[in-house]
Amino acid sequence: MTTKRECHRDFLEAAPENRWKGKLDVLFSELVRRAREHRKSADEVRNGFGWSWVVLPGGAMVAMRVRSDDADRLELRIARRDAPHPEAWGKWENEVAVFLRQFCIEPLDGTTPARIPTGAFYRLPSQEGKPVVTLTELHIGEVAPGKAICARCLEKTGELKVIDWWAPGGVSGQRCEPCARSKSS
Repeated sequence: MTTKRECHRDFLEAAPENRWKGKLDVLFSELVRRAREHRKSADEVRNGFGWSWVVLPGGAMVAMRVRSDDADRLELRIARRDAPHPEAWGKWENEVAVFLRQFCIEPLDGTTPARIPTGAFYRLPSQEGKPVVTLTELHIGEVAPGKAICARCLEKTGELKVIDWWAPGGVSGQRCEPCARSKSS
């Protein structure tokens, strides 16, 4: 149990409804609930609105929104106001890993297709020097939002040929144009 004196200034400065004192394993579902409840229009999301967020006693901010401009994907952000000292970036990455593990999120790197209906997220590139990690939910078969890998090219040559994602394709049914036209597919 943290005392008021041990809490980070960002936690203490946040409105009471944005302070999270509960367990991490419950936080994800709570943020999903809040994001769906306070869902914004596609235009509002494109303009940066729609985040439901909390600050933890240690100062980490965790936010979630529904991307109504992009197939109602969930978008998760983990951040801190201040960048860590250069030698402490490893601690920051460890902290992010703890959140992802507690949230049962599999962060994918753009080369591995999502194989589960929930929990697979693509980690967007971070801004240099900023302690912000943003992850976007993926649909089955995607390697990044709206992108997949041609399963036939991968099987035949080992090539990771990135193509537009096709919803009915799942993981093994994603095909580039030449493979889709080929009778041996």
